[in-house]
Formats: sequence, C-alpha cells, structure tokens
Amino acid sequence: MPNNYAHGLGPFDAQNKAWMNYHYRVFRAQTSTAHLSLADWADLTQPGGPISQELMVNFVELQPYLED
Repeated sequence: MPNNYAHGLGPFDAQNKAWMNYHYRVFRAQTSTAHLSLADWADLTQPGGPISQELMVNFVELQPYLED
C-alpha cells in the first residue's frame, strides 16, 4: 500500500513512515460453528508482552477457502 503523507498525522510523515502488517491464516473447520478470539497473549496465563499496551486491529475478514 502506498503511503500518502500530504498531511502529517501525529508523529508520522514522509521521514517517519507508518508501517502496517498483514497476516492471514488458512485453516480447515472441524465443526459447523466456531468462536473467534483475538489476543496478544502467549498462552492462556502469560501475556505476550508488556501489559497495558494498546493493540490496534484495522479489520478482520473471514472468507471461505474452497478446495478442488
């Protein structure tokens, strides 16, 4: 995605660019329904980093993955 720095936004400008990550996961459903949770924890009891940091999620998209 190209960056548009015609206007500054906080600390981001043409010299200090904002970077985005795009991750995708492909999985095979094993039941007819599912529950989706997003977290930055390493496991159920240990955080994945310092507590109280903010996590931003721009969008989450689910699509069917059709096999031949």
